[in-house]
Amino acid sequence: MVSCGGLMHKPPRCGINMPGMDGFELLERMRGDEPLSRVAVVMCTGSEYEKDRERARALGTVGYLVKPPQFDELRPLLEHVPALHLSREDGGYALRRAARVGK
Repeated sequence: MVSCGGLMHKPPRCGINMPGMDGFELLERMRGDEPLSRVAVVMCTGSEYEKDRERARALGTVGYLVKPPQFDELRPLLEHVPALHLSREDGGYALRRAARVGK
């Protein structure tokens, strides 16, 4: 869940090749909206096409993973997202909001 203007929302999920608004169109709209333009995005898709990787990079994604993503591919991408922390839980991993320093 994500708080936006005091309301709680689930983060958007979409793929590159979805009907209606695809992942690239969503990224273009996010980059055109000041508050959303700073959101770190990792694209996770079934597309292995280099042109899709290049377009995702041009739209400012911090990473591009091909489904099914491998854990060892995700970990280095998270270094670009300081607001998140990967922690070990119950024999697996959980992605959590990082603690704020000084608060």
